[in-house]
Amino acid sequence: MEDEANDTTRYMTTLAVFGAAVGGTFFVGGRKGARLPDELAAKDLILGGLAAHKLSRLISREAVTSPLRAPFTSPTTHEPAAESSGARRTVGELFTCPFCLGMWAATGITAGLVLAPRVTRLATSTLAMLALSDFLQYAHTACARHAD
Repeated sequence: MEDEANDTTRYMTTLAVFGAAVGGTFFVGGRKGARLPDELAAKDLILGGLAAHKLSRLISREAVTSPLRAPFTSPTTHEPAAESSGARRTVGELFTCPFCLGMWAATGITAGLVLAPRVTRLATSTLAMLALSDFLQYAHTACARHAD
């Protein structure tokens, strides 16, 4: 029962941090004179979706970003460290869950489209190309295995 209460507190804190980040973005955007768009273009939705997917996978799963996850994860399982608790455990859970990170990535991309659309479109295009490249690499490997 105590573990459930601790989990609830940790998750509520994470939600508060997320809310504060979104609120801070609105504040900065308002001070900068940025206006919220009535809607996002289909191109931005597609690029943003692909980019959020790739960014969340890149952070949560790729070897190159393991140093970011290392302080919060077990070196053998690459999952949240079993002995960790509090903020360390919460960050470990966030950094190892591509679905959890996807929300943060999508929100950051959306904020970027409002506050700095040109640089955000460049970054999302790069991540989308990388996601497409990954898909083609897996498709090539599958085709090569099927041909053998």
